Amino acid sequence: MTGNSDAAARGWLSVWVWRLAVPPLAVALWYLAGRLGVTDAVLLPGPRAVWDAGLQLHSSGVLWPNLWSTVSAALEALALSAVTGIPLGIVLGMLPRTWAVLAPYLNAVNSMPRIALAPVFLVAFGIGQGSKIALGFSIAFFVFVMNARIGVLSTDEEYVKVFAVLGASRSQVFRKLYVTVALPAIFTSLRLGLVLALLGVVGSEVIASRAGMGQLITTYSATLSMASVYALLTVLAVFTSVLTVIVGALEGVALGWQRADHARRRPRIRSGSPTRQASRPEPRIATVRNAAAATPRTARPGVRLRAVTVEFALRGSPPHCVLSNLSLTVPDGQFVAIVGASGVGKSTLLDVVSGVTPATSGDVTVFGDPPRAGRADVGHLFARDALLPWRTALRNVELGLELRSGAAPARRERARRMLDLVHLSAAADRYPSQLSQGMRQRVALARTLASDPELLLMDEPFAALDALTRSSLRDMFLDIWDDAAHRKTVLFVTHDLTEALLLADRVVTLARGAVRTDVEVPYGRPRDERTLMARSDYRALYGRLRADLTGTDRGPGR
Repeated sequence: MTGNSDAAARGWLSVWVWRLAVPPLAVALWYLAGRLGVTDAVLLPGPRAVWDAGLQLHSSGVLWPNLWSTVSAALEALALSAVTGIPLGIVLGMLPRTWAVLAPYLNAVNSMPRIALAPVFLVAFGIGQGSKIALGFSIAFFVFVMNARIGVLSTDEEYVKVFAVLGASRSQVFRKLYVTVALPAIFTSLRLGLVLALLGVVGSEVIASRAGMGQLITTYSATLSMASVYALLTVLAVFTSVLTVIVGALEGVALGWQRADHARRRPRIRSGSPTRQASRPEPRIATVRNAAAATPRTARPGVRLRAVTVEFALRGSPPHCVLSNLSLTVPDGQFVAIVGASGVGKSTLLDVVSGVTPATSGDVTVFGDPPRAGRADVGHLFARDALLPWRTALRNVELGLELRSGAAPARRERARRMLDLVHLSAAADRYPSQLSQGMRQRVALARTLASDPELLLMDEPFAALDALTRSSLRDMFLDIWDDAAHRKTVLFVTHDLTEALLLADRVVTLARGAVRTDVEVPYGRPRDERTLMARSDYRALYGRLRADLTGTDRGPGR
């Protein structure tokens, strides 16, 4: 690790050496070109003449007031562009239909050469700061709008789904997801917008202004004092570079989590080496439950689907059926595995139960109520961990509690308990990129359990893991499930028949969007795969279910 840090330090030192070497090299080439007569001395004076002109501008007191007039107007234009353009761009990214309506008009205005509007702004705001700010704003504004929208469109759909199942409001999705996702594009906008705002301000000053760098450039150009012109341009370039460096520093602070994707300076905890504080007892799932959990088990209905059909309509194509007249009842506290080939509607079934996808027809109830996205008593664990890369493991776990406006100290403590439950308390401050895939999935499990759901919807959560990690996480999950005050209801989607028979109380196979086989698993727990494979009744059950799956045609669902 130390060797990697030293190599990185040497690399950055080399970069900065070359950065500092570029200006002297450029000046040397400039001087050499003048001495060899390659350039016209009037059009491009030598470095010494430009330096002397700059000193004269400084000593005369002309430079700094005019520079401030230009830079302050550009910064005001940049700030106004960011404050108005970023929210609008994010909203347009969130509302594709609104963008479809407004896009032709926004593109038409954006394609207009805004420097041509300078006379209009001069008439509207007069000769002064107002007209300069207006022109700078008109150029930089669209940079923020377009880049913020592009940033939103780059959002991983899994993140959007996580926010949906955790019950985020539209405002929370805007603030906690899309603003953060769009940040890299926003900082790109700041760099480009700064240059464009300066361009607009200087352009306005060149046309008509009482003060500013553009006005000075116009004055000195008229008298062919090109050394002064180049001195002014050099000062502008230096200040622009300084402001760009400041923006870069702010970006480094705001997007510090991205550095973890490339430079993992801290030692990593291996998935196979769980850490646990010896002084703390093994925490249980929860001591305080929601009102629904207080209802006696015998009186609580579970999950019921009656004649459920789900159709998806693609543009230009007739609707196709994903689930077809599917009926299924899952009693409270039962662990049911849903098995089927890819595309038979397993994930869609979970989405219907969680309320993310509405049923086209049929009746669905979850603990006696219609499904609704964001219910605290329903947890949804995806095949991909879908951890937010800009949040630490701890803050990922507390996301659902945060969205439900829980008190910060209480939700932080709850999140720490959940990480301890999955043996990751030592990784609380690590970013997802600093965790192994097995550790990431354990963090996702902790996030799902944080709200103490009564129903767990698990969509092939261990499919992407290696065999050893998969087996370890299965055992961990079963320990958590079996150690709860009472067992939670589980709908577990998998394409692995062996996994289904090892974990579930009941196995349901799907074919063409409907239930094909529904069997009880007649074995107690714990279950050992080798021991089960030695039993003739297990082999017979496995063979029967496998024959059903092998004969299943791949449907149009997902």
